[in-house]
Amino acid sequence: MKVVQRVVGATALVFATNAAWASEPLLLMPLHNESVTASLESNVNEPTLAPTATLDSPEYVDDSSDAWSDNCGDCYTSCVRCMPCQPLWVVRGGTAILHRSTPDDITIAEPLGGLFQISTGSHFDFDYTAGADISLERRLGNSCNSIEVRYLGALDWDSQVSYDLFGDIGLGASPVIGVDSLDARYSSSLDSTEINFRHQYSDRFTWLVGFRWIELQEDLNFDVNFIIPSLVDFNWNVDNRMYGAQLGGDFQLWRLTGPLRVNSVMKAGVYANNADNDFTFSIVDIPIISGGAGGNQTAFVGEITVNASYQLTQHIALRGGYQLLWIDGVALATNQAAETLAQGDIDVIDTDSDLFYHGALAGVDFVW
Repeated sequence: MKVVQRVVGATALVFATNAAWASEPLLLMPLHNESVTASLESNVNEPTLAPTATLDSPEYVDDSSDAWSDNCGDCYTSCVRCMPCQPLWVVRGGTAILHRSTPDDITIAEPLGGLFQISTGSHFDFDYTAGADISLERRLGNSCNSIEVRYLGALDWDSQVSYDLFGDIGLGASPVIGVDSLDARYSSSLDSTEINFRHQYSDRFTWLVGFRWIELQEDLNFDVNFIIPSLVDFNWNVDNRMYGAQLGGDFQLWRLTGPLRVNSVMKAGVYANNADNDFTFSIVDIPIISGGAGGNQTAFVGEITVNASYQLTQHIALRGGYQLLWIDGVALATNQAAETLAQGDIDVIDTDSDLFYHGALAGVDFVW
């Protein structure tokens, strides 16, 4: 399923480009259009107003501006404060450089007797990694409504830790005797696809409601070295598949008509998380014991993004920003290893964990 997400996300930009050229665009102008802005400014002193109408009221129609009506159609008159008119297509292609939070400080491996910790979740420190951030937005007719598809993913983190020790340890569900050293590797990946309906309520706020699909996959592996390296292997493979609805808003914070714009997008949603934990014990890469468990959990996902974009031309803008993503109610690989050790049972699952992602966003916007 994760492969399907990545294919969908990677082809979104190509699809958007072909669809935009193939369709007959409406007479809409991009956010920064000097001719439309100049026409509005030249007529703002002598508008044709109803007795109580203002520039911010839906009753206002400037019939003296032929440039406005020719370029924007019915956008302004059909939507409260829909000014300036929005483009028909918006394609955002870019990258997300995110950091994954450090796992909890829970015991994964310990000496027999449990006098101290050998390996804990906090030993795995994830660095920043880059992935895709691609979205396609299509305005519905000459209105203030649009449909947006966004893919955030192909994000893969990896952390490796080695432990030099000698003795008998507790790892997994049973003691391991005569260990010389441990080599641990923890990998984690994230993929998210969302489809949103957007309604521009005013020139400063657009609300959105949509469906989001998130996959979080993790793998924790311990190679146990005796006299012969990598003779015994412990592995926990965890999958989270989250499906749910989200609600949010897009707030314009700076310069509605100029080339520089700053906006903030906030989203929150409730998800059904179908998670499973697969455990495997192998000797010389041959699976000897396997087990695990699955479970359903209600998860929460919250996201805050702040973006700044600068319109270089009528159709191209540069964009940069910051994103914070919080997921609660998931199964993490380190927690499954800790539960296996604590309960002495391989058929366990813990879906009560959370994690944070944060980092930079950068890309290019294309509008038609």
